[in-house]
Amino acid sequence: MEKFQFELLKAVFSNLLQLILRVDIPRIDLLKAVHKLSAGFEARDGQGEVLNLAHIGCHFTWLIEAATKKRPPFLIVPGLENPIKYFHFTGDNLHHLAELAKRDLAAWQALQELLDELNSRNALPEQFTPSDMIQFTHNKPSGRRGQNALLNRHRNALVVMLIEGAERSGLGPISRSCTSNTLSVCDALKEASSVHGAHLTYDAIKTIWDRRRSLLKENIGAFRIDIPANDSPNKEIFIGFSRPTI
Repeated sequence: MEKFQFELLKAVFSNLLQLILRVDIPRIDLLKAVHKLSAGFEARDGQGEVLNLAHIGCHFTWLIEAATKKRPPFLIVPGLENPIKYFHFTGDNLHHLAELAKRDLAAWQALQELLDELNSRNALPEQFTPSDMIQFTHNKPSGRRGQNALLNRHRNALVVMLIEGAERSGLGPISRSCTSNTLSVCDALKEASSVHGAHLTYDAIKTIWDRRRSLLKENIGAFRIDIPANDSPNKEIFIGFSRPTI
């Protein structure tokens, strides 16, 4: 890859990471939103229909936007507004969140906020008894906030989407060659990720890419990234995104 293309690709990756990882939202708020959603919610459109959304890629960004009421700086899918109009609480996994809240501060904070909101709306499902409420409001844990598997999975899906977009656009090499050339797609993503606090190493990115098969089974959409060659008269960068099925 030419140095010119490498720098442009790094800038594109940086902007997309900023948007899709929602670095504009404080991490504690992002963690709490994920924990609340994990307790059991159905995302519904304006007609009250349940939306079948994956919890990674573009769909995850929609879920976070709807849960935090914070719009991203621009549309993640050009021309397609977030279809989520409201959430319906089911509580299918509320007990799991309560168990996690015993040892994770972000989960505990999310649980307290969720219960306060549900109680204020008289929306707590009937299967939850007063004794459940006592169990759910146990002592506050220490300040430890562990790694969140769903956030990591979303990040990994994004890594795969970005690399696949660069590969589809004919940019390469994906990884370093035997000559240790560091102008690869994985290197561009490594440098871009460090700007936004992801701090992914080259080896970590390469491992995520090598294990991409399981993530690609899910409906995460696809990027198309066109970076011109240095001697090309066309200097425009094109970024496209396929519309995932809802």
